[in-house]
Amino acid sequence: MEFIEKLYHENEVGDLRLYCCGRRLNAPGHRFGPSDRDHFWLIFMKEGSGFYETGGSRYRLEKGCLFIAYPNRKIRYYADPGSVWSIYWVSIGAPNLETYLYSMGIDESEPVLSVNAPLAMEHTFEALLEYIPDGSLSSRFQCTSLLYKVLSLIVPPHKSTVYKRNYVEEAIFFMSNHSSDPITGQDIANTVGLDISYFSRIFKRKTGMRPMEWLNRYRMDQAQQLLLETDMKIREIAEAVGFADPLYFSKRFTECYGIPPKD
Repeated sequence: MEFIEKLYHENEVGDLRLYCCGRRLNAPGHRFGPSDRDHFWLIFMKEGSGFYETGGSRYRLEKGCLFIAYPNRKIRYYADPGSVWSIYWVSIGAPNLETYLYSMGIDESEPVLSVNAPLAMEHTFEALLEYIPDGSLSSRFQCTSLLYKVLSLIVPPHKSTVYKRNYVEEAIFFMSNHSSDPITGQDIANTVGLDISYFSRIFKRKTGMRPMEWLNRYRMDQAQQLLLETDMKIREIAEAVGFADPLYFSKRFTECYGIPPKD
């Protein structure tokens, strides 16, 4: 069995950040979990078969597929009896990655995907493993281009040729780009040109949340990142994520994460 994993720090440009990538080759009976992870993980099956469990559902894994572990979701995957796995993985942090996946017709209800060109996917992962950051902007662009290449290889074929308007995708794009503004559910529905009641129903059917619930969770996630990675004051962070009242922001943050932002 061969195992290698590389960790990266402060390696981001644009809105994608590489945290780690790795490979495990010729691993009989491989399994992981149940556990959760902080960021998006994309795992490519070069060889082997088995199952992936998440969100109370079980999905079949076969050679040449890629499966996605969404952040903070309990997951488990394991090989069939006698199956020898060879897999690659990458961990990506990106505030808009879920939006990109939505635009490709991918969500948590379908986390196992066909790879358009398995050999190209393998070569892309190998290039990520060979990538050595030197702190330069050129190096960071090189890394980001490889991450986008991984995403390009899982775009469903029909998405490359046929455009079908996705109201949920449009709403998420709008909310993620106006999260600091005092927008309402009606504002979001107006943006996509739908009646608010009908829009709320199709949004919840797709995401499991009402539009304002999604927006507030996104704001909380942004606030968490600012608390962890900056020296901004709570009042400044509240304003940055769309809360005029820092006390109300602190209350909502505590409800969401079970800990006050000051802690």
